[in-house]
Amino acid sequence: STPNSDDSGLVVNGVDYKWKDGESIIFDETFLHNAYNNTDKSRIILMTDIDRPLKVKFIQRIYFYFGRFFNGLFAIDNLDSSISGAGNKFGRYFLMYKRTLKRFKHWNKPIYMTTKYSVTFAVLWYFGSKLV
Repeated sequence: STPNSDDSGLVVNGVDYKWKDGESIIFDETFLHNAYNNTDKSRIILMTDIDRPLKVKFIQRIYFYFGRFFNGLFAIDNLDSSISGAGNKFGRYFLMYKRTLKRFKHWNKPIYMTTKYSVTFAVLWYFGSKLV
């Protein structure tokens, strides 16, 4: 059951979807997403993962264990929201970083691109020099 309100929904990669009774939302969980309920009504939402079968079973097993580990980083206790995975603690800072980069890009795209490629080259050079 959902509040059937515009104050309850899911934001996936910046696109806002509203929870409605009897309707489903399918999304790629690799995109940044956040569920919210700004109403005084409770909501009950079923969320599940759908595994995509792969031809190479070994790769599928690696994918399964990686998914279990990675999803654990972002787990939230349903009863005590103060208990959450390490990844959740950095989400706010990651969003601030993305917003800053977007503002920088809109301010001056040539300087943004020059900076982007310079930093990428410097990081690759630094780690490449450690390998030699």
